[in-house]
Amino acid sequence: MHGADITAAHLMPALENQLIAGFKSKGFNVVKPPVDSDAEVEVRLRAFKFFIETGFFTGAENFNTTIALEAQKNGNDHDHTYRSSDEERAIFVPGGESITAKLNASLTEVLFQIFNDHNLMGFLARKEKAPTS
Repeated sequence: MHGADITAAHLMPALENQLIAGFKSKGFNVVKPPVDSDAEVEVRLRAFKFFIETGFFTGAENFNTTIALEAQKNGNDHDHTYRSSDEERAIFVPGGESITAKLNASLTEVLFQIFNDHNLMGFLARKEKAPTS
């Protein structure tokens, strides 16, 4: 059994760029704190894992991506955890390009879940009720 620590120095800036682009594509104006805004969204990458289980004839490639999202607007909260996991049986140990492609696919699946979450998009788009006199 072999193992290695790897770094993903460009992961967080790339993830942030994808989140900003995704929210903009949904019609939201994205600003960074401390600018005043109608809503606040905090995204935390909780898991981004790849590991191999070894067996007698085959092994399994396991991928897990988890993102927790918390949003606040008009004194209300919305939170949800988005997950993607996959296990593929394999006879050989995958190379770097294969691992990268599968990790990217896992992260893309989670981003797809976020931007297609009708509850989240509705929560963020909801207008504040005007005061009645």
